[in-house]
Amino acid sequence: MQFFSIAISGAVSGAIYALLAIGLVLSHSTSRIFNFGHAATAFASAYLYHQLHVALGWNKWLALAFVVVVLAPLLGWVWDRLVFTRLTNAEESTKIVAGVGVLIVVPAFTLLLCSVLRGLFDIPFQDVAEVYQVPGVLPAKQHVLTEGLVLSNDQLAALVASILLFVAMWAFLRFTTLGLHMRTAVDSPVLARLRGINTGRVSTLSWVISFFLAAVAGVFAAPFPGPFGLVNDNYTLALFVATTAAVVAGLRNIPLAFLAGLLIGAVRNVVVAYVNGDYLGDFGAWAAKVYGLTASVPYAVLFIALILLGHDRKRRKAGTTATAAKPTPDYRDDLGPFKKALPWIIKAAVVLVPGMTFANGIWRQLFIYGFALGVILLSFTIVTGLGGMVSLAQGAFATASGLTVGLLLSHGWNYLPAAVVGVLVVAVLGALTSLPALRLSGLNLTFATLALALLATNVLFKMEWLSNGTSGWSIPRPKFGPLDLGSDRVLLVVGFLMVLVLAWLTHNLTNSAAGRAMIAVRTAEPMIAVRTA
Repeated sequence: MQFFSIAISGAVSGAIYALLAIGLVLSHSTSRIFNFGHAATAFASAYLYHQLHVALGWNKWLALAFVVVVLAPLLGWVWDRLVFTRLTNAEESTKIVAGVGVLIVVPAFTLLLCSVLRGLFDIPFQDVAEVYQVPGVLPAKQHVLTEGLVLSNDQLAALVASILLFVAMWAFLRFTTLGLHMRTAVDSPVLARLRGINTGRVSTLSWVISFFLAAVAGVFAAPFPGPFGLVNDNYTLALFVATTAAVVAGLRNIPLAFLAGLLIGAVRNVVVAYVNGDYLGDFGAWAAKVYGLTASVPYAVLFIALILLGHDRKRRKAGTTATAAKPTPDYRDDLGPFKKALPWIIKAAVVLVPGMTFANGIWRQLFIYGFALGVILLSFTIVTGLGGMVSLAQGAFATASGLTVGLLLSHGWNYLPAAVVGVLVVAVLGALTSLPALRLSGLNLTFATLALALLATNVLFKMEWLSNGTSGWSIPRPKFGPLDLGSDRVLLVVGFLMVLVLAWLTHNLTNSAAGRAMIAVRTAEPMIAVRTA
């Protein structure tokens, strides 16, 4: 009975994952674009529902209807018209980056809009940091279903809403003419167009429904302050869990995606409850001590599912990749050396002149952080620009390098050899991460790097021996002879020169034999495989 209660309780969170998963499958199957912004829509809907109902005093059902039935579908239509429709024939990497852009833009714009309206017109929107509990659509009440199984109205509402919406979606796709058109567009877009089906309208409708499902998931998840609430990062993590369900369903099967979402929620609860010394002996005791291990089960499942189910059997068939994007022309070819260098001169003046003169310490720190972030983003020029792959693990690589340096310094190493070892460790991790690329490609490879990054962030980087607990490592700025990086001005100049040199090396790599080989593999992999056989 205890196991049953734990599983049912987990299935409540699984219902939210299931709603997100079927929205992901629906939009991807009709447009071939994976909407990473799905979580952003859920958060924005939950946030606006709370502001309308609590801050402005709207009736809860009116606020729910406005957000879910009007605002979210309208947002889906706008994003489809402005962004997704224009990406129909774009590269996979471009589609992925666009989805990540939605994930970043929507929550930030929602918070900014409410903040501006509060400041300009004295609209009493609440600061999200002050919200500790979001009221549900039903009155607060507990129900004892069986011994040990107590569910609140909010939990029951989320579970029932997800089941009803799934049944409605299944019936719509199976028994309506429009649903038949959508399934035809998924299974055979060419045949659908030959039969006179407007595949563009079908895609737009799928985005509208997808945003509607995300809004419902967000509003019904908001009353759970632990896993959801009004914390944007919680919805992003929920999206990654829902991605596991979508991948298990092959990004096509809506019933399987829904079932997988429920099961992942149930399994997650069961693992947290039973993986300990009382049930699994020494192994359980060890696993329970590893912070984040049990909660990261969905990410491990995602990686395993990709390896077992995500193999792209078409990637080495002739003609499947040779039509990839054309190389981007260099519009500076007719410019002289000075005109080509002029943008860099202006950038250097904009950053270095105030940084070295009148800018205060805070601004200098921001410039320095910007240079460090620029180096990380520069890696995408190689991975995505040359290789045509989107890696979501670059931040994890940077973290691994920093933690390695801190660990070695704590054992008495000098900074320079510690930094060299940190770079070598990340090089090895990069080589290991590249192994899935031998089996995966496109979106599946992006998911694999995401799963590895999440496992590293939630498990590896939480190990006290590596991260020094919550306090982290204190890494003093080094001094190389007369070059003292303890000075913000010196570090600012060094950071700028480092970005400049790495950008120059990246440019040379692009024009080198190795760079041309990367582009060739990206654009004509079957031909390269034949030439090297």
